[in-house]
Amino acid sequence: MIFSLFRFLFLGLVVMSITYLMTRYYIGSTLREKFEIEWEELPHFERGNSRDEWVNQRMAINRNAIRARAFVISFVVPVVSVIVIILAVNFL
Repeated sequence: MIFSLFRFLFLGLVVMSITYLMTRYYIGSTLREKFEIEWEELPHFERGNSRDEWVNQRMAINRNAIRARAFVISFVVPVVSVIVIILAVNFL
């Protein structure tokens, strides 16, 4: 019984970690694409030196937000969902 629970928790942690990495990459790439489009829409005198520098500065500003968003999507939502399902099945 206990071994099965630990195996379930370990497998869940592995799956959620992989989901976290994939989600973080996806959110980062879509945000990068959004910043590249935003840079192209800027007037020429506001663009600065290069597109990569401008985009990297914006990505550095949003790095913590990307991590937090990916964490919530991949760890918090599944855990809360499982807890709600367990409570609903047992007590409702």
